[in-house]
Amino acid sequence: MKVRVFDCSSQHRIQGAIVELHDLVGYVRQQVGADTAAKLRQDLETTGRARIDGEFDWFEYERVD
Repeated sequence: MKVRVFDCSSQHRIQGAIVELHDLVGYVRQQVGADTAAKLRQDLETTGRARIDGEFDWFEYERVD
């Protein structure tokens, strides 16, 4: 499954790369933790969308079918 990544803030929403779900989950597990990675995978597999909040900005993810 492929996922489109967006870098977001209150002032912008920038489309980034399209990546493989497996690669994205591995990266998120390393950077943020296993619980967040598991929730990310579950949300993308069930709803096709996910979000990870940061301190001032966030990342949104959309499944590419």
